[in-house]
Amino acid sequence: MPTSSLWRCTLIAACATLVLFPGCMSGCDTDWVAKLTAPDPECVSTEENNPGYDQTIVFVDASGSANQDAILDHYEGELNWLIDERLDEGKYCKDGEIAGHPGDQLHLFPIHEKTISKEGRWDVENGAAPPEWSQFGGDLENNKTKFRSRLSRFETNTREEVPTRVSNIVTNSAFSGATDIWGSLQVIGDEVDPNASSVQVVYLSDMFEAVGGSGRRNFESRPPTTNEQAREWARRDVGENLNQHINLTEERTEALRQAEVRVLPGPLATKDSAPEVQVYWETLFQELGVQNVRYN
Repeated sequence: MPTSSLWRCTLIAACATLVLFPGCMSGCDTDWVAKLTAPDPECVSTEENNPGYDQTIVFVDASGSANQDAILDHYEGELNWLIDERLDEGKYCKDGEIAGHPGDQLHLFPIHEKTISKEGRWDVENGAAPPEWSQFGGDLENNKTKFRSRLSRFETNTREEVPTRVSNIVTNSAFSGATDIWGSLQVIGDEVDPNASSVQVVYLSDMFEAVGGSGRRNFESRPPTTNEQAREWARRDVGENLNQHINLTEERTEALRQAEVRVLPGPLATKDSAPEVQVYWETLFQELGVQNVRYN
């Protein structure tokens, strides 16, 4: 039987072969080397596995308070869905566990007569960093357990806040006057984070702009009646009217182009003239350079 000294000599010789004759590496099975030196492929916290973060900007329309119960349920449900989809959904591990996505942001703004003021905003950021990798199984499992606890606390605290935030918007009489959706365009221009990997703007609204005065639209009293009229109004507003009432600078317009827009009207989608109003906003966003606008 070889002595321990002989084993040591054999190991040293093998290592020397790898160093002095690297060409062998291409013809040898070196998967075991990669497995020893590579980060854990399941739940490692690295810039490569979390290259960016999602930003979600949500506008909640306070003007639907006439159907308060239905609106509250709709808004709360959609916000909880957005928390799942955009705020705490990160990289999924091979074993089915979630690795988290630190930095995801959600910004909530009421739509009211002074939307530009951002009064009533709510900001949430996912700070639950994913578990750090360790070559020691016990330490790695401990890191994963701590992460699951952090993420659970974050989810619970955020969800518990949703009903209060939505109720404060929908039932606040100060928010129930005019409906300045144009003002949201300026807010988006201010809030878009150029470093975010994905920016989604979500409207929980029927999108019935309702502001009085020259050059403004009030779809509650005078909505577009045909799709062609809706397109004509949208193009005219982008070309002539918007900049008379909001400060849509080139920088803000460029920020708008980085976002995709979703409109989730829910029970408000059945209002008279809702299809024509949809065409108006689809055209307006397209004229402003927004590449992806979805109603659903």
